[in-house]
Amino acid sequence: MAAIVLETAEGGGPAYFAVTASLSYACCMQGTSQGALHDALTRAFRQLTATFTTRSEVDPQALRRPDYALLAAVERHGSVRPSDLAAADGHDLSTVSRRVASLEGRGWVVRERDPDDGRACRVALTDEGTTRLTTERAARAAIVTEVLVSWSEDDVRTLTDLLERMSDDVAASRPLTTHLERSSA
Repeated sequence: MAAIVLETAEGGGPAYFAVTASLSYACCMQGTSQGALHDALTRAFRQLTATFTTRSEVDPQALRRPDYALLAAVERHGSVRPSDLAAADGHDLSTVSRRVASLEGRGWVVRERDPDDGRACRVALTDEGTTRLTTERAARAAIVTEVLVSWSEDDVRTLTDLLERMSDDVAASRPLTTHLERSSA
């Protein structure tokens, strides 16, 4: 469905809050319908995050939010440097490095020497990491499917298309500070 957006929100980190802050600014500048959109998105993301968090607390097989977010990012980017993961998600390199070490200890990722720079490493999913991510994604998709069971296929497709479009537009937009600087000039 809307895996891109759910993964972004799932990280709960700076990327999610940048989206929220950008939406807040846009809503204030453009009127009440965007304000209602911001509120609805925030509420939906919080509800889904709470549902996924509760699942990880009661199901020992469930991935915790940070683990899911990092595994999904490694899958999305392929073999990737930890510094690139940190930059893409707006996290500190030391935080990403600790998370990578934790996932590596569980056998879900492996660090490989960077062929372009022998001093650096790249992170890649292992087969077990891919399996864990696929299993978790299916469990989360089942939750979303259950929530949307009364929706028509057209409504689900429309929501998915719009969320993917919005996610792409947010990713392509300039940082919030640039919007603020431009509007005050």
